Amino acid sequence: RNLAAFASRYPDSLYPGLSTKTVGPWIGALDSGGEILQLVNYAGADIANFRYDDDLPWPAGPDGFGPTLVFTSQNPTTADKANGNNWSAHGLTHGNPGGPDVTGYAAWATLNGASGDGQGDADGDGIKDLMEYFLGGSTTSGSVAKLPVAGRATFTVNAVAAQYETLTFNRAAGTADMQVVCETRLSLTTGDWAADAVLVSRTSNLDGSEAYVFRAPTAMSLNPAQFMRIRVTLP
Repeated sequence: RNLAAFASRYPDSLYPGLSTKTVGPWIGALDSGGEILQLVNYAGADIANFRYDDDLPWPAGPDGFGPTLVFTSQNPTTADKANGNNWSAHGLTHGNPGGPDVTGYAAWATLNGASGDGQGDADGDGIKDLMEYFLGGSTTSGSVAKLPVAGRATFTVNAVAAQYETLTFNRAAGTADMQVVCETRLSLTTGDWAADAVLVSRTSNLDGSEAYVFRAPTAMSLNPAQFMRIRVTLP
């Protein structure tokens, strides 16, 4: 909307050639309540056509707090793009237009001496490298304090207040290349893990990380023994 302001924040000296790729000025604004976003190519064919929003499960950080929205999936479908779980806040306050969206696990692994496949555990704290990266842990010292924390809280669901098991964790800044699901299980000896936990909140921290809170799908009064875990993957 303001080319001079854009050029001041993103000068060519720091973002080479960005000014030649910038289109503007433009009039209007996106609806902060969510609307259809359509991008087309020179031939008029859709590059992207989906509805975005600023409510859960979309990240809160890009909703006027500085970070830009970054897509986390490769070769996405239209349904992928419309799912807020597949978007994250950029690790830099004002994003990195014209450059890589995220540092990525590979670069982090090289810098921190981690395994290429994310399955190593050089410091022996029981946390795989991929999880260390996601949670903001260290590959050289114990990171147990970074692990998700179980708890319980009261929620009103279908007009009924009850206690539910919760799982809380922080997602490190700059990990937009990762996808995370929270799974539950009623027994560790029978049945399978199910990705049916309910996202309660997703908020931005001052250091650029995001705080997630999930709850179990059923109240503790119905299922006193419940288990929860997070599973992180590289798309």
